[in-house]
Amino acid sequence: MPTEIRISKHNALYQASIQLEELDYTKLYRAYSGIRKSQIEPRVLFKVLVCAYMKGVYSSRKIEELCRENLVFRWLLEDQKTPDHCTIARFRGNRNLQEAFEDLFFQYVKKLENKGYTEHSEVFVDGTKIESKANRYTFVWLKQVSKQLEKIKARLKELVCPQGNLTSTKVEKRLEQLNTEIEAQGIEVKKGRGHHKPGIVRERDELALLYRRWMEYNRKKAICGENRNSYSKTDTDANCVRAM
Repeated sequence: MPTEIRISKHNALYQASIQLEELDYTKLYRAYSGIRKSQIEPRVLFKVLVCAYMKGVYSSRKIEELCRENLVFRWLLEDQKTPDHCTIARFRGNRNLQEAFEDLFFQYVKKLENKGYTEHSEVFVDGTKIESKANRYTFVWLKQVSKQLEKIKARLKELVCPQGNLTSTKVEKRLEQLNTEIEAQGIEVKKGRGHHKPGIVRERDELALLYRRWMEYNRKKAICGENRNSYSKTDTDANCVRAM
């Protein structure tokens, strides 16, 4: 029986394969030369990944399954050994290859644009992930709020007015004083790790964080009120019941 695989020239993956063959893979082979080799060429593996993405398949195991069972992907492999999911994951996750991947995708997009297949007057970004509150711990317990609130107030009193009564006005006034002193001393505040912060800046940042938390816990305590010991963040009118 003949075993040659023939793919229609009108097949989208066939057309993609022809276009991908026209790219310059010099950077990919140069970056690939210094890492662990697989039994499949990086050019072929890159084409397999792009075609899998075109079909909406991103799992390494699913891509391996396509390479074993899908005739188009068997054809894309050019009679080379079917890559397993570990090979696929190592290839696309290798940090040394990321720059080469970006270059290849840039070439591909540019080629499609030159052929008139795409135009960039409007750009849409798909796949945006927005975390839902329902996926987080949504219970607020009055006992825990009160406990944290006392700790925050004790620390604020220690920083702002060790001998007097703590009020929000005193905290705001102290924050204003610290900001004025930082500005007067010409201190440049740099964000991120690896930057040393002067003591006055650390004090200002701690005070500002404690103040925000104080206001937030006061708000949560007010939502609970006097007759409830808990509420749900997604529905503040609902009480929470601990599972026994």
